[in-house]
Amino acid sequence: DSEFCADCYADLPWNNPACVRCALPLATQYSTTCPACARRLPAFDRSIAAVRYEFPVDVLVRRFKYNGMLHLAPSLSKLLLDAVLLANLEKPEALLPVPLHTARLKERGFNQSIEIARILSRAMDIPLLTTAIRRQRDTPFQTGLVASQRRKNLRNAFVATTTHLPESVAIVDDVMTTGTTAQAIASLLRNHGVKHMTVWAISRAD
Repeated sequence: DSEFCADCYADLPWNNPACVRCALPLATQYSTTCPACARRLPAFDRSIAAVRYEFPVDVLVRRFKYNGMLHLAPSLSKLLLDAVLLANLEKPEALLPVPLHTARLKERGFNQSIEIARILSRAMDIPLLTTAIRRQRDTPFQTGLVASQRRKNLRNAFVATTTHLPESVAIVDDVMTTGTTAQAIASLLRNHGVKHMTVWAISRAD
């Protein structure tokens, strides 16, 4: 059962209009790209974030992520699934959830991105890659860091564990904040031959 009734679902803070490249919420639909992406295109091709990181989504995501309320995963994942299907994009060859460092995984007990990606994988019949990249550094929490600090924080944080990667993947995460995590992963994947990358996130902060 969904956490949202029909009226609540319609009233969610849907992320539209948004930048097609990084999903940053935009004030007007007359522009399709935010100023930052217009100046410098990210390593990924497109981003879809279903809703903006506002009430009630922010509360539910935090409960799911930090309080272990895994029963919220299907309802939150359905928001992303609906947004992806609405965008009518070409299906990627695989879904790649953002990895957690082993220390963070042990502390939390689960990887929220894998939980989301697993649901999407079943619903869309897309293979799931959970071990293709590894987080080799236990980076500090990104919360509260500006973009430049986030980039420094994530430098060499990820490493590929295989040379057999598909040409197109969707990077799956729960919250896209500045896009630096997606950028770090997409740059790594591009260096390993992946040609087409989209970012799929439940929500986007601005």
